[in-house]
Amino acid sequence: MDVHDSVMGSFFETCPQMLFIAGLEGQLRITRQALRTAFGPGGEGGSTLADLVHPDDRSMFEAA
Repeated sequence: MDVHDSVMGSFFETCPQMLFIAGLEGQLRITRQALRTAFGPGGEGGSTLADLVHPDDRSMFEAA
């Protein structure tokens, strides 16, 4: 683990905000507990960003 990974990991673990890291296809790779608490099971790693968007807003999200 290099310094960048250590700093990023520490920041990610201590930040109280709803943070996530997503892959290029929108796959959630890493999620903070605050995100999982707010969105429930859909906030777990393996979900996609689109899974977290309200159905009424999904077409606008996908167009962006």
